[in-house]
Amino acid sequence: MRDLVYSLRQLRRSPAFALTAIMAIALGIGANTAIFSVVNSVVLKPLPFKSPQELVLVWEHNFKRDRKQNVVNPANYFDWKNQSNSFAAMSAVIDVRANLLEGEPEQIRNEIVQESFFPMLGAQPLFGRLFTTEDDKFGAPRVVILSHGLWTRKFQADPNIIGRSINLDSSPATVIGVMSAVST
Repeated sequence: MRDLVYSLRQLRRSPAFALTAIMAIALGIGANTAIFSVVNSVVLKPLPFKSPQELVLVWEHNFKRDRKQNVVNPANYFDWKNQSNSFAAMSAVIDVRANLLEGEPEQIRNEIVQESFFPMLGAQPLFGRLFTTEDDKFGAPRVVILSHGLWTRKFQADPNIIGRSINLDSSPATVIGVMSAVST
Protein backbone atom coordinates (compact mmCIF):
# COMPACT_ATOMS: atom_id res chain seq x y z
CA MET A 1 0.00 0.00 0.00
CA ARG A 2 2.90 2.35 0.80
CA ASP A 3 4.33 1.77 -2.68
CA LEU A 4 1.05 2.77 -4.30
CA VAL A 5 0.81 5.95 -2.22
CA TYR A 6 4.46 6.77 -3.02
CA SER A 7 3.81 6.23 -6.78
CA LEU A 8 0.79 8.50 -6.77
CA ARG A 9 2.75 11.20 -4.91
CA GLN A 10 5.56 11.00 -7.49
CA LEU A 11 3.09 11.25 -10.38
CA ARG A 12 1.47 14.30 -8.79
CA ARG A 13 4.88 16.00 -8.57
CA SER A 14 5.52 15.53 -12.33
CA PRO A 15 2.17 15.91 -14.14
CA ALA A 16 3.79 16.01 -17.62
CA PHE A 17 5.30 12.58 -17.07
CA ALA A 18 1.99 11.27 -15.68
CA LEU A 19 0.06 12.59 -18.70
CA THR A 20 2.61 11.10 -21.11
CA ALA A 21 2.42 7.71 -19.36
CA ILE A 22 -1.40 7.73 -19.39
CA MET A 23 -1.48 8.70 -23.08
CA ALA A 24 1.03 5.96 -23.98
CA ILE A 25 -1.02 3.34 -22.14
CA ALA A 26 -4.28 4.56 -23.73
CA LEU A 27 -2.69 4.52 -27.21
CA GLY A 28 -1.37 1.00 -26.65
CA ILE A 29 -4.75 -0.29 -25.48
CA GLY A 30 -6.51 1.40 -28.42
CA ALA A 31 -4.05 0.00 -30.97
CA ASN A 32 -4.36 -3.52 -29.53
CA THR A 33 -8.15 -3.29 -29.62
CA ALA A 34 -8.15 -2.11 -33.25
CA ILE A 35 -5.71 -4.81 -34.37
CA PHE A 36 -7.66 -7.54 -32.57
CA SER A 37 -10.93 -6.35 -34.12
CA VAL A 38 -9.47 -6.63 -37.63
CA VAL A 39 -7.81 -10.01 -36.98
CA ASN A 40 -10.99 -11.33 -35.37
CA SER A 41 -13.23 -10.33 -38.28
CA VAL A 42 -10.81 -11.37 -41.04
CA VAL A 43 -9.01 -14.42 -39.65
CA LEU A 44 -10.78 -15.85 -36.61
CA LYS A 45 -14.48 -15.60 -37.48
CA PRO A 46 -15.77 -18.17 -39.97
CA LEU A 47 -17.21 -16.92 -43.25
CA PRO A 48 -20.97 -16.33 -43.04
CA PHE A 49 -21.73 -19.17 -45.48
CA LYS A 50 -22.82 -22.77 -45.30
CA SER A 51 -19.70 -25.01 -44.92
CA PRO A 52 -17.10 -22.22 -45.42
CA GLN A 53 -14.25 -24.73 -45.04
CA GLU A 54 -15.38 -26.33 -48.32
CA LEU A 55 -15.31 -23.15 -50.45
CA VAL A 56 -12.53 -22.68 -52.99
CA LEU A 57 -11.71 -20.14 -55.68
CA VAL A 58 -10.32 -21.42 -58.96
CA TRP A 59 -8.17 -19.17 -61.14
CA GLU A 60 -6.16 -19.55 -64.30
CA HIS A 61 -2.55 -18.50 -64.71
CA ASN A 62 -1.85 -16.35 -67.76
CA PHE A 63 1.78 -16.98 -68.67
CA LYS A 64 1.74 -14.42 -71.51
CA ARG A 65 0.80 -11.57 -69.16
CA ASP A 66 2.68 -12.97 -66.16
CA ARG A 67 -0.48 -12.76 -64.07
CA LYS A 68 -0.86 -15.32 -61.31
CA GLN A 69 -4.61 -14.83 -60.94
CA ASN A 70 -6.44 -14.39 -64.17
CA VAL A 71 -10.14 -14.51 -64.95
CA VAL A 72 -11.16 -17.99 -66.06
CA ASN A 73 -11.99 -18.39 -69.74
CA PRO A 74 -15.75 -19.13 -70.01
CA ALA A 75 -15.14 -22.19 -72.21
CA ASN A 76 -12.76 -23.59 -69.60
CA TYR A 77 -15.27 -22.93 -66.83
CA PHE A 78 -18.04 -24.84 -68.65
CA ASP A 79 -15.63 -27.73 -69.32
CA TRP A 80 -14.68 -27.82 -65.63
CA LYS A 81 -18.32 -27.71 -64.56
CA ASN A 82 -19.38 -30.49 -66.95
CA GLN A 83 -16.42 -32.76 -66.19
CA SER A 84 -15.96 -32.13 -62.45
CA ASN A 85 -16.46 -34.95 -59.99
CA SER A 86 -14.72 -33.16 -57.13
CA PHE A 87 -17.02 -30.21 -56.49
CA ALA A 88 -20.55 -30.39 -55.11
CA ALA A 89 -21.40 -27.20 -57.03
CA MET A 90 -19.70 -24.59 -59.19
CA SER A 91 -20.69 -21.07 -60.12
CA ALA A 92 -19.05 -18.35 -62.18
CA VAL A 93 -18.69 -14.79 -60.89
CA ILE A 94 -17.67 -11.78 -62.96
CA ASP A 95 -16.66 -8.62 -61.10
CA VAL A 96 -17.53 -5.47 -63.06
CA ARG A 97 -18.26 -1.85 -62.33
CA ALA A 98 -21.64 -0.37 -63.18
CA ASN A 99 -23.10 3.11 -63.06
CA LEU A 100 -26.21 3.23 -60.91
CA LEU A 101 -28.29 6.11 -62.20
CA GLU A 102 -30.75 6.41 -59.31
CA GLY A 103 -30.71 9.80 -57.60
CA GLU A 104 -27.09 10.93 -57.53
CA PRO A 105 -25.23 8.76 -60.13
CA GLU A 106 -22.74 6.41 -58.54
CA GLN A 107 -20.30 3.81 -59.79
CA ILE A 108 -20.90 0.56 -57.91
CA ARG A 109 -19.29 -2.86 -57.79
CA ASN A 110 -21.51 -5.26 -59.68
CA GLU A 111 -21.12 -9.02 -59.50
CA ILE A 112 -22.59 -10.98 -62.39
CA VAL A 113 -23.36 -14.46 -61.04
CA GLN A 114 -25.04 -17.62 -62.21
CA GLU A 115 -28.29 -18.79 -60.67
CA SER A 116 -26.38 -21.47 -58.73
CA PHE A 117 -24.23 -18.91 -56.87
CA PHE A 118 -26.41 -18.10 -53.85
CA PRO A 119 -27.71 -21.66 -53.27
CA MET A 120 -24.10 -22.89 -53.43
CA LEU A 121 -23.21 -20.50 -50.58
CA GLY A 122 -26.38 -21.30 -48.66
CA ALA A 123 -27.29 -17.59 -48.78
CA GLN A 124 -30.92 -16.49 -48.58
CA PRO A 125 -32.36 -13.06 -49.35
CA LEU A 126 -33.79 -10.85 -46.65
CA PHE A 127 -36.83 -10.62 -48.89
CA GLY A 128 -37.68 -11.20 -52.52
CA ARG A 129 -36.20 -14.16 -54.35
CA LEU A 130 -32.94 -15.50 -55.74
CA PHE A 131 -32.10 -15.98 -59.41
CA THR A 132 -33.79 -18.83 -61.26
CA THR A 133 -32.74 -20.90 -64.28
CA GLU A 134 -35.01 -18.71 -66.40
CA ASP A 135 -33.15 -15.57 -65.25
CA ASP A 136 -29.85 -17.19 -66.30
CA LYS A 137 -30.88 -17.76 -69.94
CA PHE A 138 -29.50 -15.61 -72.75
CA GLY A 139 -31.96 -12.84 -73.64
CA ALA A 140 -33.88 -13.05 -70.35
CA PRO A 141 -35.03 -9.75 -68.84
CA ARG A 142 -32.30 -8.15 -66.72
CA VAL A 143 -32.86 -8.73 -62.99
CA VAL A 144 -30.80 -7.76 -59.94
CA ILE A 145 -30.48 -8.64 -56.29
CA LEU A 146 -29.35 -5.72 -54.14
CA SER A 147 -26.84 -6.01 -51.34
CA HIS A 148 -28.16 -4.97 -47.95
CA GLY A 149 -25.70 -2.06 -47.82
CA LEU A 150 -26.71 -0.64 -51.22
CA TRP A 151 -30.40 -1.10 -50.41
CA THR A 152 -30.12 0.84 -47.14
CA ARG A 153 -27.74 3.53 -48.43
CA LYS A 154 -29.16 4.24 -51.88
CA PHE A 155 -32.80 3.20 -51.53
CA GLN A 156 -33.37 4.15 -47.86
CA ALA A 157 -34.27 0.51 -47.01
CA ASP A 158 -37.49 0.81 -49.01
CA PRO A 159 -39.42 -2.45 -48.41
CA ASN A 160 -41.35 -1.88 -51.67
CA ILE A 161 -38.20 -2.10 -53.82
CA ILE A 162 -39.10 -5.56 -55.16
CA GLY A 163 -40.38 -5.27 -58.73
CA ARG A 164 -39.03 -1.75 -59.14
CA SER A 165 -37.00 -0.98 -62.24
CA ILE A 166 -33.61 0.65 -61.62
CA ASN A 167 -31.20 2.14 -64.13
CA LEU A 168 -27.82 0.38 -64.41
CA ASP A 169 -25.52 1.69 -67.14
CA SER A 170 -28.49 3.36 -68.88
CA SER A 171 -30.32 0.05 -69.08
CA PRO A 172 -33.31 -0.99 -66.93
CA ALA A 173 -33.05 -3.88 -64.48
CA THR A 174 -35.80 -5.18 -62.21
CA VAL A 175 -35.04 -5.68 -58.52
CA ILE A 176 -36.05 -9.23 -57.50
CA GLY A 177 -34.43 -9.44 -54.06
CA VAL A 178 -32.41 -7.86 -51.27
CA MET A 179 -29.74 -9.88 -49.48
CA SER A 180 -29.43 -10.07 -45.71
CA ALA A 181 -26.78 -8.02 -43.96
CA VAL A 182 -23.60 -10.02 -43.41
CA SER A 183 -22.96 -10.34 -39.69
CA THR A 184 -19.72 -8.70 -38.65
